[in-house]
Amino acid sequence: MIEVTPYISPCRKGEDPTSKKLHLRVSKPSTDTPEDVVKGLEHSTTATAADIRAVLSGLRDYILNALSQGRSVQLEGLGRISAIPHFTKAVLPNEKFRNADIETKAVQFLPEREFLKAVRHQTRYHAGPMHMAKDATVDDALLFCKEWLAGHDVLIAADLMRELQIGRSRASRLLRELVRRSELVGKKYGAVVQYRRPL
Repeated sequence: MIEVTPYISPCRKGEDPTSKKLHLRVSKPSTDTPEDVVKGLEHSTTATAADIRAVLSGLRDYILNALSQGRSVQLEGLGRISAIPHFTKAVLPNEKFRNADIETKAVQFLPEREFLKAVRHQTRYHAGPMHMAKDATVDDALLFCKEWLAGHDVLIAADLMRELQIGRSRASRLLRELVRRSELVGKKYGAVVQYRRPL
């Protein structure tokens, strides 16, 4: 049973609060580590941990090579992985642009219908009390970042947005302030800034 929390996203300027709809977020999100994956596969297959690590490493390299050549990768029983290109700046139809103005915006995973159906069939939710949004402070952001980075290598603005129920601009301002205070370090990868604990 997955615990979820209903919430109402904060109103934008001039937005009617009565038009807002409820959304859901996982109350205590967690991520399986690569070692968790290896151990899980070792228990459910005849492969050794070393074999599994080698296959996972090879799979990563294979997918990276395919995406870098413009191919998608179909994983049987899971879905398709594709790279999504975009312009790094706004370009009008009559403007010239350079190849350097194009980069990968994201990697998209499109699940197979049967896989998605199986996830829906096996997953059950329990809704807890509604989360009331508050004006998030730098201390709120710092507390979440410390907790998040205790179990994850990096953090992005979307993680903070989801947890504190704030907009992207507010999350970006809070993260920039934490970088200024040397609580975090940020590095841009394409259009996304990843934040880590300082070394």
